[in-house]
Amino acid sequence: MIPEEELLKMSHENGYGCIALTDINNTSGCLNFIRMAPKYNIKPIVGIDFRNGIQQQFVGLAKNNMGFQELNAYLSEHLHTKKDFPDQAPFLENVVFIYPFKNLSDETIEKLRPDEYIGVSIQDMGKIRFHLLHKYAGKLVILQPLTFRHKRDFNAHRLLRAVDRNTILSKVTVADTAEETEQILPYNVLKYHFKNVDEISKNTEKLMAECHIHFNFGNDKQHQNLQVFGESREDDYQRIRQLSYQGIGYRYGDSVNDVIFDRISMELDLIEKQNYIRSFLSIMIL
Repeated sequence: MIPEEELLKMSHENGYGCIALTDINNTSGCLNFIRMAPKYNIKPIVGIDFRNGIQQQFVGLAKNNMGFQELNAYLSEHLHTKKDFPDQAPFLENVVFIYPFKNLSDETIEKLRPDEYIGVSIQDMGKIRFHLLHKYAGKLVILQPLTFRHKRDFNAHRLLRAVDRNTILSKVTVADTAEETEQILPYNVLKYHFKNVDEISKNTEKLMAECHIHFNFGNDKQHQNLQVFGESREDDYQRIRQLSYQGIGYRYGDSVNDVIFDRISMELDLIEKQNYIRSFLSIMIL
């Protein structure tokens, strides 16, 4: 519900120097978020909130650029095959995973790996006192969601949830939506809520310090696409020309004539002028 730049602006105004963007099963806003973060003196962390429907499984944070790639590959694998995300996060070398405290089972806690943590929100603080999590104090980090700027955002969210569920607004229950209270708190206020369990803030700051993501968005950015498919542009042109003429018999049979040859020559010249030969060769050969 919050545009990336608005999220950064709000965070800066409320005293934050580092925040994480973790959209649900999506990373489309991450590059824009990273690009604009320096403008607001914010250190960006990016990741994914992995969910089966509305059920939050775990949150993955990229420790570096390779971690961002690993997260996207894992997300794509499940979305393309329409597989549910498991209760236990996978091992990804450059990714940190956080499990929401409210969903944790004793079995999951016992199996936590070095780069896995327990996420605690303000609402969870009252329950921690009566839980055995004091044994796992080194695994506790702040997981305080920020979803809305104001009540209008929450109302729009409820409308979207009704559309998603193909139902009328009056049938959207509390369980179908995020909490209306998922709005930003000033940094000092957030820290105050966790003052009785000092390890949580320390663990969170340590975790944030381990995450570094950077992409070059300047005009001097090095081109990442291959400039040629083979050894040279001339080699590429001769290769695509050869492949095209080899395919004439398959495509046209005995009806080949000068008109077809002229059309092929014209198309190849156009592809060369538009610098698309390497792309066409990738399709034709690979």
